[in-house]
Amino acid sequence: MSDSFIWGTVVSVGPLRIRLDGDSSSLPFEPDALMDTSVLAVNDRVRCEQTARRVVVHGRAGGDGGAEKTVQDGLVARLASALIPRQTLYFTSSGTFTKATYPWLRAARVRVVGGGGGGGGAAATGGNYSIGTGGGGGGYAERLITDIAGLASSVAVTVGAGGTSGAGAAGGTGGSSSFGTLVVAAGGGGGAVKPANTLAPYVSGGSGGTASAGDLLIRGQGGSSGAGNTDLGASGSGGSSQLGGGGRSVGQGSLGLAGESGGNFGGGGGGAYNSTTQSARAGGAGAPGIVIVELFG
Repeated sequence: MSDSFIWGTVVSVGPLRIRLDGDSSSLPFEPDALMDTSVLAVNDRVRCEQTARRVVVHGRAGGDGGAEKTVQDGLVARLASALIPRQTLYFTSSGTFTKATYPWLRAARVRVVGGGGGGGGAAATGGNYSIGTGGGGGGYAERLITDIAGLASSVAVTVGAGGTSGAGAAGGTGGSSSFGTLVVAAGGGGGAVKPANTLAPYVSGGSGGTASAGDLLIRGQGGSSGAGNTDLGASGSGGSSQLGGGGRSVGQGSLGLAGESGGNFGGGGGGAYNSTTQSARAGGAGAPGIVIVELFG
């Protein structure tokens, strides 16, 4: 069926039902509309566009200025109420959001990711292997702010640093990221060191960062433990955040490797690996977090 225009009659308004000319009964669904349908009443005549998949009400006959005026008013009203993306701010370091800089601001979508945890280092070894577990990915939080009048004139923006790691040492916890107190996500936990012995006990990876403020709160992925036996092993991989992958597992087939860094933004660092008779090595650094502010006018 090709697109065509046809007149119809309003049968009911709650919900809206239209009977197209030539039909014996009303449409079994509520049509789309390019006008303010709240002005319609039963028995009003409306101009409709009919396609193979939908019916769209364009205007009302006899309205102020006729159907075309009703259509125009409906389009203007919809455009006036629509949120239009105007600018996106990327905070990769801490700073301040100043509301007065954007006098047209009507809404803001804020997304924050905490820093990734550092990967665990590998201990110095003799006759047995040692590995580090992976650091956790940073947490994620998101909020749509529509009460711009109630938003503070300036908002502190904090970007969490990635967790560090030293040779043969546990990884550090990633820093929290936040947009004031409205949107907050914590960093991932640091990875641990599995000591150099034949049957090293199970040691978990760093925990994923949590989120504590926002409309949407997502925990980061935890780092993995890794595995091995006697003189061979593989380190734990870092946990991912919503915006960054974790550092990969390293190990088997080499004498020793430092951990791989987490990916931007908020990925946890991978653990280090040592085979026999190696000096201590450091795990991979966690990736820093980020705060993204999308502005709508």
